[in-house]
Amino acid sequence: MATEEQVNEINKLIELFKIAEETVEKWLVKASAESFNEMNRTDIQKCIEYLLLKTKGEINENKIEMIKEIINGEECNCNLK
Repeated sequence: MATEEQVNEINKLIELFKIAEETVEKWLVKASAESFNEMNRTDIQKCIEYLLLKTKGEINENKIEMIKEIINGEECNCNLK
């Protein structure tokens, strides 16, 4: 299960970046969870890391695709640079 710290962090980041409800719902469905509290630590951390990359301005196309594939449960074929 996600930690309280992870849930608080993702909620702050979602608010900060005004992440669409549809996107949040997609993450929850992929994680088979009804709320972030029900997500496992690994899945919620992947979402947090995606959002944190936005705060650092470090997202490039390869990283975006890699993170999308990870969040969607697909095998990542990206080359990070």
